[in-house]
Amino acid sequence: MARQELQSDGPKLPSLLHLVPPEFAAIGQKSFEGLASAQSELLGKIQKANQDWFERMQLEASEASKLASRLTTARSLPETTAACQEWASRRIEIAAEYSKRLLDNGQQFVETGARLFSNGYLSKSRQDSTGRGEG
Repeated sequence: MARQELQSDGPKLPSLLHLVPPEFAAIGQKSFEGLASAQSELLGKIQKANQDWFERMQLEASEASKLASRLTTARSLPETTAACQEWASRRIEIAAEYSKRLLDNGQQFVETGARLFSNGYLSKSRQDSTGRGEG
């Protein structure tokens, strides 16, 4: 009969929240906040990189349009050659500028990821919750 009573009423288990000491809950909350902060920071860096690439695509399209315009108005081979040389020079400048941006963005991704995976955010949040610092 005891089985029937348990099955009909269901097991009376305490809530898991009451089993976790408040100190551990605070550490968990801080860790979660640290992870959310890291994700937010990484998302911001990804958005910045996307904006850089979008700007580059617009610049490339603009330069191609200028080249096409100059080529259609060129009246001689030297004018055509000059237009192509200027376009090539400009493309090299753009490539150098955006290569630097790409490396900067990559470095920022790596630094953020290293902090996240080395437990930097989580260690900081544990430190904050206990009120003690290292050292």
